[in-house]
Amino acid sequence: MIVFSVASVWHALVAKSISEAEGYKNAIYILEPASQSVYERVSLIVGEQNLFYLGEKKSGLKSGIEVLKLKLNPPINPLEIEQLYYFCPWSPYQRVFCHFSKNATIIRVEDGIRDYLDIPFDLHDKSLLNRSVKTLLGLSSFYEPDSSKYFLNDNALFFFPELLSEDFIKINSLQRYSRALVGVLMGMGLTVEASKYLDGLNKNEKTLLFIGQSLCEDKSLSIEDECEIYGSYINQKLLSGNNVVFKPHPRTSKDKKKLLLEKIILSDKGKFLYIETNDMVEQLLVNYKFNEVVGLWSIPVLYSSFLFGVKAKSLMALASNYASDAHISKIHTSLLNKFSIDYYDPL
Repeated sequence: MIVFSVASVWHALVAKSISEAEGYKNAIYILEPASQSVYERVSLIVGEQNLFYLGEKKSGLKSGIEVLKLKLNPPINPLEIEQLYYFCPWSPYQRVFCHFSKNATIIRVEDGIRDYLDIPFDLHDKSLLNRSVKTLLGLSSFYEPDSSKYFLNDNALFFFPELLSEDFIKINSLQRYSRALVGVLMGMGLTVEASKYLDGLNKNEKTLLFIGQSLCEDKSLSIEDECEIYGSYINQKLLSGNNVVFKPHPRTSKDKKKLLLEKIILSDKGKFLYIETNDMVEQLLVNYKFNEVVGLWSIPVLYSSFLFGVKAKSLMALASNYASDAHISKIHTSLLNKFSIDYYDPL
């Protein structure tokens, strides 16, 4: 049995691409607790009949109880797993499957940009009560950040192995699955809503795709500063005759949308579209010819060149200028050292 343990829509896309390229028949996909929206999009990619969904995401002690349930009653027989692909060594759910599948070939797959950032992420539960209860339940090793190395293995797949600071005995490049990934996306097509948005654009004109992130929602920037970064750059592009399609982050608030739209100065030189659909950014990139993709440090920005043949630009320098949080500046520095894309700096 081939099993993929995933935690996001991107993971599901990569997993399905590997499965298609390797010719796996009836591979099983296990989606750890996530929102209903994520579940629906993952099921669209991998097929509902092959998907085990572990329910809505929970936190604190409720999360511990769900992990205990998974440990005591896994949805599939661990002894039947021949190969296990997992993405998040810090996920307690994926750690459980690694723990169960000791007789299987375990393959660590890139989670995303976080794997390349030389920045520690604090995953420690700050509640002493929660940590104590999880320890009593025998779950501490599934939650402690430092124990993640215990779950790493000799086999790994990454898009940029040469950029890793970790060592693996056997590591291969995910780029060999790029064609399969594009094929999966092409097969998904676009929703009717997205098609209607894009049909109104002249394909002979310059059009850039701007990808929003969740900086204010994650408390890395104020809502005013994040919208100012987006708005100032978008207005500049509209005035220079470019069309701009803005795809907000799924967690974007209504207040943030309202404030951003207030900052946009509409121009007769270029069209502005604020596109709200369930389509992945990657679906837009394979179904419409954009001249450029712009954003901060999301996967489509950093990977669009080699995956989709679209040049990319990061506005991390702008974000660093606004951010009082040193974390943003550290991310910017790490990206500059590792990813060779265009970094916009107004100075």
